[in-house]
Amino acid sequence: HYHNDPNLTNPLTSDFSYTRSFSKISCVGGIYTLHILLAYCIVISGLLACISRVVTPLIPLHVWFGRAFMLFMYWGMASSLLIHNTGLPFPIILFFIFMLTGLTVGW
Repeated sequence: HYHNDPNLTNPLTSDFSYTRSFSKISCVGGIYTLHILLAYCIVISGLLACISRVVTPLIPLHVWFGRAFMLFMYWGMASSLLIHNTGLPFPIILFFIFMLTGLTVGW
């Protein structure tokens, strides 16, 4: 019965946009789309960084394409942690948000 087991929830009142088990967030539905978009950005910024290294007029842009590549890699890694895993405690998710936001604004 649902009211006797704290680990089970009533499926009629559940929110299916995320999964929470043992007080950890383990799967967020909308993050998969974000993760795929970030993967495309990783490929494109990586190619642009390589091309800007070879094409002489674009050499000054190499550092910016490289930074974009690294930021997309960090955000892609963070989004992968919320697709499906064994669960992240909320304070860890909050730390990742602060760290990645700080890196993005700092650069």
